[in-house]
Amino acid sequence: MNLVACSFRQELKAALKAGHWPAACDPTLRTHVTACDACRDLVLLTQTFKVARGETMQAARVASPSTLWWRAQLRRRSAAIERISQPTSIATKLAFVSTLLVALSYPVLAWQQRGDWLRWLETFLKPVAADWGLMLLVPAIGTLTLLGALALYLAAERS
Repeated sequence: MNLVACSFRQELKAALKAGHWPAACDPTLRTHVTACDACRDLVLLTQTFKVARGETMQAARVASPSTLWWRAQLRRRSAAIERISQPTSIATKLAFVSTLLVALSYPVLAWQQRGDWLRWLETFLKPVAADWGLMLLVPAIGTLTLLGALALYLAAERS
């Protein structure tokens, strides 16, 4: 490793950066590069990186402006659809959970009242057959859930 800096290093860097190496530079600089290991390595690395950059730039395909505009419009439209459908998705999940809770809570309550299976079945079917209590309760909860979902949708639409 050479700890002393080469006196031609800055001149060589300027020639490489400007693209003057090797044809348009001083002949003494070319002679020096053949003798100096550090400058020869600098030339090798710079030219290798320059070739790699050129190959990469040729391989990179830039899309046309109309394609970029079209993709941006698709992203914007997708984001708008996702934003609009979010309240509906929340309301659907809320309706599913509330229906599931009602469906599971009634048999549990009936089972706690009477441990006997036939009594539980009788307890479950009695309100349905006699006074239509369950038949009115489930649609009422469903209606309230749908109205709540509609309110959420309208509130999200305004903001």
